Amino acid sequence: MSLAVELDRPAEVERLERCILNLVALVGLPAAWVGADPNEVAAGLLGALAGMLALDLVFVRLVHPTTGSLIEKAWLTPGWRLPPRAHAVGTIFDVLLGDDPDDWPTVLRERVGTRELSIVALPIGLHGDLGVLIASSEREEFPTETERLLLTVARNQAVIALREARLVSEHLRVATRLD
Repeated sequence: MSLAVELDRPAEVERLERCILNLVALVGLPAAWVGADPNEVAAGLLGALAGMLALDLVFVRLVHPTTGSLIEKAWLTPGWRLPPRAHAVGTIFDVLLGDDPDDWPTVLRERVGTRELSIVALPIGLHGDLGVLIASSEREEFPTETERLLLTVARNQAVIALREARLVSEHLRVATRLD
């Protein structure tokens, strides 16, 4: 019995090391986003999560902090038979999830296009007032505890970046009026 524990320990240590490295990468994102356009925040969030978690589909919808316009970005693994526009992907998720983030399931297993996906939808901001982050994978065990932690941290980092963008915009408006 102790031999099995010793053999499992290195894999667990590797998993924890990867998790820590990914957490450090996510925590550093807002620093890279200082002064960035919210489109860059959305694209950076997609890229980081797609590579970090080996996802099959990632979608983000952000509310621009100054204009209120919607920013939608989607990342899909090659070979999907879905419309290429992010808005169309977002519409699919709107139908699957409904309007109220409080009613969203923790994990939804659903067919999207030709694939069966485990879908995690995380509102960004209070009740999704800043947007939504949706991550999905064909893996039935998605999300693991580690993946859920990383998704939550990523969502929180997006909130920080969007709030920072709003503060910078307000500061610039005040400064412009004073000139």
